[in-house]
Amino acid sequence: MVSPEIIERIRDALPLVDFIGRDVSLKRAGSIWKGLCPFHNERTPSFAVYPDKNRYYCFGCGKKGDIFDYVQERNHFGFSEATKFLADAAGIEIPSDNPAENAQTALHRRWIDLHEKAMTMYRHALKVLPAGRAALTYLEGRGLRAETIDDFRLGYALPQWDALSARLVQEKYEPETLVECGLARASREGRKIYDYFRDRVMFPIADERGRVVAFGGRVMDGSEPKYLNSPESPIFKKRELLYGLDRARKSIIDCDQAIVVEGYLDVIGMHQAGITNVVAPLGTALTGWHLARLKKLTSHIVFLFDGDKAGRRAAFAAARPAMDAGCLAKVVLLSPERDAFDVSLELSADGIKTMLRQAMPIADFVINTIYQGSEVGGGDQPMMFLQGVYQFLEGMEDGVQVSLFLQKAALLAGVDPDEVELDYRKLRQRQKPVTPEAKKNGPATVPVAKFGQGQSAQDDDFELYLMRLVGLHSAAWPRLLAETVKGLRIDDARARSLHEIIGSIAETREVWGPADLLARVSPGEIRTTLEEDIATGRLEMDWQRQFEDTIGKLWIRTIRRERTLLDEEMRRQKLLGDDNALQTLQQEILALRRREDELTRGVRFVQQGDQEQN
Repeated sequence: MVSPEIIERIRDALPLVDFIGRDVSLKRAGSIWKGLCPFHNERTPSFAVYPDKNRYYCFGCGKKGDIFDYVQERNHFGFSEATKFLADAAGIEIPSDNPAENAQTALHRRWIDLHEKAMTMYRHALKVLPAGRAALTYLEGRGLRAETIDDFRLGYALPQWDALSARLVQEKYEPETLVECGLARASREGRKIYDYFRDRVMFPIADERGRVVAFGGRVMDGSEPKYLNSPESPIFKKRELLYGLDRARKSIIDCDQAIVVEGYLDVIGMHQAGITNVVAPLGTALTGWHLARLKKLTSHIVFLFDGDKAGRRAAFAAARPAMDAGCLAKVVLLSPERDAFDVSLELSADGIKTMLRQAMPIADFVINTIYQGSEVGGGDQPMMFLQGVYQFLEGMEDGVQVSLFLQKAALLAGVDPDEVELDYRKLRQRQKPVTPEAKKNGPATVPVAKFGQGQSAQDDDFELYLMRLVGLHSAAWPRLLAETVKGLRIDDARARSLHEIIGSIAETREVWGPADLLARVSPGEIRTTLEEDIATGRLEMDWQRQFEDTIGKLWIRTIRRERTLLDEEMRRQKLLGDDNALQTLQQEILALRRREDELTRGVRFVQQGDQEQN
């Protein structure tokens, strides 16, 4: 918990007029400052900031509060996120009661500082050094203006083997640290290090708070690999970052729309053209985490992808995660010879917006893609097409969305929609048999916690218990990765530390044993617990069931937290009288309740199985 002293220091360090003035054009009116409200559309200024009280109030919509309220409301942050965001802006460190967490925070800060220094050196090489002229000419030749190059802090990695690392070592950074954070590599003998990036145009990658945590490097001569990203590290996880989100957040909220493109230049080009609500994944497919993160800012997503096979595959792969996240997604596929960067150079902002308004709903895109792949023409082809649709819909929870999907597919196949829906329901019933226990007990409302062999795990220990299971049973690692992709979070600092250790082992081997894990865990509470786990064998008996049980419990806890936030938002929207927002929130809460019921039944069945065995 952040102390009141830290909160006051943040308030004192960030005068509200100056801070809000970054978003709102404020004009003095006596002792207050006034401007157009950032929370609702208006033509006459009704938003007032009171410098003496460090508070704001809108006479139009009623929004009010201090700088923490403003950041939460403006960025859709929780209080903890807002505090971290403001502490960064103020340059104030937030200490923790956990020494290990403080040590980890200090390490992350040092790594981020390293990346900031590296970015400065890359920029200097591009803008000042003669060796960078070719790279600058390349960027300008692609159509980037000087202010765009500066705004996105683009740079150049010199071709020498240790141009960057030698300079950083001179500044007292340890060679091992440069290797660990991905700025350098070690030679085979391990005696020397050399730069990870050489002779490449450099794109800094920032986290949501705008801090540089990694780089992307592009060659200029057509060699392979064309793009090279920093290796993953504790501060850089590709599946949890979107390029440009730190810049696009405000615009996404204001426009109530996020545009997803494929690469760095696509994002940069769109910003240069005046379209700023644009982000891109970092060399990986869009994950459930990506879509869930965007969903907190807007429900409206447009995928603006290349029209070649790779672009179509990317759009199709993103469709299901987007639908599962509850996004109202659409697709714009360009011609095979063009990408979003080309479009940004060819069209004005208005032209791009006109093109985006013609986007195809994601359901239509998916159905058409399956239809074309089935080559429907006669004979068994309609059935093949419908089987493809059924396969795509497998496991989808939203019954209304499934029905609409099936109706569209039936019309395209020339089949009775009622028959198609009946056929699909029968198929699902066969795939999900109802157990006698399910018929007897019905939906459970309260999960029963029970861990085998006398092992006790309170709610606060679920995450660490899960990571202990995974660490000692390598077969569980792929499943855990799949769950984190869907949005399962590991928040406990001890569990995250163990998660990172296991991830580093998994990068070099698919199967590992207890000795491999202990070799990387430093002496302390976690190592002692792991040694006891191994010595007693308490995590061996029926560990798969305990793993599934713990995963279920963590999902239930996550969903309940989300429901609490949505319930609070419901109360707020009722006061505002926004019926559309209320309807959307009700649908989201209903979907969460269904998911929680399903998970609760699963946990209960696992526990009943334990009781029957005992």
